[in-house]
Amino acid sequence: MVAADLFNRSANQAEKPVYGCVTTGEVWQFLQLSQKIAFLDQQRYYLDNVGAILAIVQAIVQQFSNE
Repeated sequence: MVAADLFNRSANQAEKPVYGCVTTGEVWQFLQLSQKIAFLDQQRYYLDNVGAILAIVQAIVQQFSNE
């Protein structure tokens, strides 16, 4: 995420948040890096709640497709 943020800055891209996730495949946790501050969603999402995981991914994708 830090590398992506540095790349965006070096390409003179407007400052946009960078999103990421950490997963074991069964447990998912999402992050956002914005203005050099990392935000960690402390909620852990489990594979038995795949709808919530997909909803988060969809919200991230939609944020960039609306630009």
